[in-house]
Amino acid sequence: MCADVLRRHGLQSKRIGFELGCWNLALADVNALQAQLPDLKIADATRPVSSVAAVKGELELECMRDAMRMTDLAVRTFQSSLREGVTELEMAGAMATAIGADAGNVGGEIGMSPPTILFGERTKLPHGPSSRHPISNNEPAFLEIGASKHGYTVGMVRCAVLGDILRLSLYTPWPRRSFTPSSPQLSRAPPRRQSTLRAGRC
Repeated sequence: MCADVLRRHGLQSKRIGFELGCWNLALADVNALQAQLPDLKIADATRPVSSVAAVKGELELECMRDAMRMTDLAVRTFQSSLREGVTELEMAGAMATAIGADAGNVGGEIGMSPPTILFGERTKLPHGPSSRHPISNNEPAFLEIGASKHGYTVGMVRCAVLGDILRLSLYTPWPRRSFTPSSPQLSRAPPRRQSTLRAGRC
């Protein structure tokens, strides 16, 4: 499709710049384009594009501010809706509803990217999809969220604990190594964490 567009505009033998350093531009795609247009001269335009993109106009800044306001609204909704028994999917729905109903979101121009919401043991996952898993008392909650307006996304990560944070020693990451009762690392740990380490649950 890209090759057809370049041919249509008479650019099949011209020098074209691509963001070769961009994470979502695969080398295989560049090679496939070059194979379709063997006379095309491909140049790396990563630095010029990023330099131009770094300078924002007032319209762009307005989009970013609006996206930030909705991201902040989503975080506040997350904090106020965190209660025992609520599921990850219910939390995602509450945030989407809050953004859609906000008076500043005229015409629904501001949307929410699929959030990462993890409760309890599932916070051990790096990027798991939201599920029907509910949060219980004395468990952690993880949120990664970003509202977007016209492609300008403002992301944010927040964590919370429902209940007593001192009861979360099971979720505290420790190096996977052997500990003995005389180990300095073990002797400095709180009693509850010492029992966790001896049981091999770290």
